Amino acid sequence: MLDLTSTMKIAKSYLFDRDLTRKLGRERIKKYQDKALKKVVECAFKTKFYREKYREKGLNPSDIKGLEDIDKLPIVTRDDFVKASPNDLLPETINVKKIFQASTSGSTGQPLVVWNDTYTALRCLQGFAEELSEHGVNWRKDKITIIGDFSPGGPENAYLTNTFFSGLNLFFNTKNFQTLDVKEDALSLMQKISRFKPDFIGGYPPMLKGLAFLKKNGYGETVKPKCIATSGTLLDKKTRDFIEEAFNVKLFDVYSSTEAGTVAFQCREGRYHVHSELVHVELLGRDGEPVDYGERGSVVVTRLYGEATPVLRYIGMNDTAKNVEVDCVCGRETPLISEIEGRRCDPVFTLDGRILSPFYFTSIICSYVKKGLNVERFQIVQNSLDEMEILVAVESNQWETYKKHFEGIEKDFKYKLGEHVEIKIKQVKKLENNVPVVLSKVEGLK
Repeated sequence: MLDLTSTMKIAKSYLFDRDLTRKLGRERIKKYQDKALKKVVECAFKTKFYREKYREKGLNPSDIKGLEDIDKLPIVTRDDFVKASPNDLLPETINVKKIFQASTSGSTGQPLVVWNDTYTALRCLQGFAEELSEHGVNWRKDKITIIGDFSPGGPENAYLTNTFFSGLNLFFNTKNFQTLDVKEDALSLMQKISRFKPDFIGGYPPMLKGLAFLKKNGYGETVKPKCIATSGTLLDKKTRDFIEEAFNVKLFDVYSSTEAGTVAFQCREGRYHVHSELVHVELLGRDGEPVDYGERGSVVVTRLYGEATPVLRYIGMNDTAKNVEVDCVCGRETPLISEIEGRRCDPVFTLDGRILSPFYFTSIICSYVKKGLNVERFQIVQNSLDEMEILVAVESNQWETYKKHFEGIEKDFKYKLGEHVEIKIKQVKKLENNVPVVLSKVEGLK
């Protein structure tokens, strides 16, 4: 249940900060960002992790007066977060009763658990509501289906179940919301969606692709959304075209992550607008300098809100994008990015015809990481309907130590795929950042 302080803060934010990128021009947005950045830097100095990192650079909170000073702050990697003690990532003054953990879906192949608080989650959801509004969906009236990771600790469970449905049902009717777990098979999801008949469907690209496959094959006749959105992993053109053709509707993509929340989204014109009221995005070259317009750079994000784990100059999403100079006719005066590349996952097929979410399998490995398995990175490759490989980057001297973990992973994979499927777990020295975390070589979706 929401506490009074969080309720008042989100109510104030909803009344005064809603759709700021339309209300404010570039200069006023910049002033808003400068003020927000100073607050999150002050919050960061209250954590042991950032305080030590900044003092190594000789920095004090007063050194950061706005975005013009952001390059004084060091880059933070995913590995920095993974290796840090969870408590070191929390401000020492925070009320621990207001925080909760959110686990990444494993879409990068490197599991991570971060802390969030109620206000942070609700502020992120406010951005989601604005995205829906841009595409003609009324989140208070239209029927909305969200397919996400609703297992304990999953990102959607953390952002929705722990916040929206635990408190805001006091103010809004939540019966028009349907939440479905991405780890269910596609046919089961389609049956539930058919009964609900939503106006909007949102979810990860690989599972929506699986639903599109079923739609093309005669399932879900009553499923006729007026809008679809994807988020969480890379949306390529082939997948976009496949989903749009199957449902006969335009979709928009949201660029987001568990750590940073919603970062950018496609407007009605199809351009990716950065949520400037929520985050500041830098695109940096290999030299650490901003890239020119039209050039590709690594995405570095700073979240401009939140009271739990601060996210400043974070490069850990391991994505790249191009810097865009042109203005957009939709009217939003915010930075534009394009051609986002990075996290990709394929759906998994079974011999009995099921289409399974890749996140069912990444979450299995993530669960063993929580039990002590220390992997630098992993990749799952479905070579055929009866063979799957799990490539893990782990130190040679630790292989025997984790033998029982690997046996458990194999057992859990077979439970879902069938005992006939051969599971091969192989040790590798290194996996590159840009490899698909779940790669299926099965020709299933045409």
